[in-house]
Amino acid sequence: DPTGILHERKTLQEGADGLEERTDRVTRRCGVEISRETLDTKILTEPVPQIVSVGTAQGVEAAQGRFLWPTTGQITSPFGYRTIFGSTSFHRGLDIANAAGTDILASAGGTVTWAGPKGTYGNLLILDHGNGFTTYYAHCSRLLVTEGDTVSQGEKIALMGSTGRSTGSHLHFEVRWQDEPLDPQKCLP
Repeated sequence: DPTGILHERKTLQEGADGLEERTDRVTRRCGVEISRETLDTKILTEPVPQIVSVGTAQGVEAAQGRFLWPTTGQITSPFGYRTIFGSTSFHRGLDIANAAGTDILASAGGTVTWAGPKGTYGNLLILDHGNGFTTYYAHCSRLLVTEGDTVSQGEKIALMGSTGRSTGSHLHFEVRWQDEPLDPQKCLP
């Protein structure tokens, strides 16, 4: 699939109408056509079909090449099961630690659908990237965009912090497809 992303359309070949020369015998009665008979047809140019590719990739396969690293720092907790605060749970994202105030960038362009406090996430940004993809940016010390804003890939959207249920300054980063969490490291370059 040349497009990769689910339902994304890419025109591979532009179409063009053909041209023909036709000789018809037309019978009219009182100026109104009552019959038509084609006597001769000559093709001057062949029509060119339009070819459109529609993406069928899903999940991690569709995410590859779409997202960039949202910040710099050390990975302190990968995606998957972990023990923290005395219990084992499934970690839906990737924790990247760095100093408070470190820039957080939009991993891909999209629309801000949440910007504010949200339980254990602390200050959270959620970006909708279309085609079923969203990204989460949690524990931020400061949010630089608001709900409804449109952001570009690489745009500074927040600052790293330790809000919510957090063990220190870091970014908790999630990539979701149709609200199912994907391993961010498999989606990033």
